[in-house]
Amino acid sequence: MFNRNEIGDPDLAPVRVHYPWTELEEYQPDGGMWHIPALPERQAFIEASQALMADPDASLKGCGGRLTEWPRSCAVASRHPG
Repeated sequence: MFNRNEIGDPDLAPVRVHYPWTELEEYQPDGGMWHIPALPERQAFIEASQALMADPDASLKGCGGRLTEWPRSCAVASRHPG
């Protein structure tokens, strides 16, 4: 009849979870990994991305750098199903 731990111990204090959002905000102050470039800069970023994707060694090196620069953001982005 009962499932999913619906009956619990009423004497236990609720578990409080601390989420240090300010420590997790790796995008501060300029947007970091999620920075959206201004329209005049966008084409230069597109061309740089194309050149980076065409060179596997440079691409791997660039990804490794981002993993060390934004570890939390990369971990969340790689685990998210969508």
